Amino acid sequence: MYDDNHEFAEGFLARSHYSECHICHLYHDGPCPTTNEVAFVKWRNSKHFDSGKYLYNYWFARSHVQDTKKLVLVESCGNVWKLVENDLPYCMGLFGRKLTLNQELIISRLGVHYIYLLLDNDEAGKSATKTLHDRLHRRFNIKTVEFTNYNDVGEMPNSFIKDRIVSQIEHA
Repeated sequence: MYDDNHEFAEGFLARSHYSECHICHLYHDGPCPTTNEVAFVKWRNSKHFDSGKYLYNYWFARSHVQDTKKLVLVESCGNVWKLVENDLPYCMGLFGRKLTLNQELIISRLGVHYIYLLLDNDEAGKSATKTLHDRLHRRFNIKTVEFTNYNDVGEMPNSFIKDRIVSQIEHA
């Protein structure tokens, strides 16, 4: 994760490649650990990196957001990568489902008119979408990007993103 000018590394992020255990809700290989075996959280930030002070991809998306007055918010870095790969350069990641006051201030300073919420298609993502809509709709035009059959942007084929997601945003 770089600073706002893409000059200095502010911190590092890592994501577990293991699946979530339905028993302990951590991420590990094989059966649920019962001793001091290794288990991980889904995301881990480097020491002293406060993700609540940043929006992922800000350094790249800033000029596109200011030009179009549009911002697409997603949960994770991988979702940002997938959208940028499909010609949506004005997207930023929340590092999860919550928008901090610092992140909201960053958005406000960009001159955004439209925010497109494209959070994950699970119960937590849907709940966060409603919470964000309720929090932001008085200051911004909020649009929820609808999709089915996929849990998140990272699972979507490029053709689906271009046909369904980009068209909802570009033609709104």
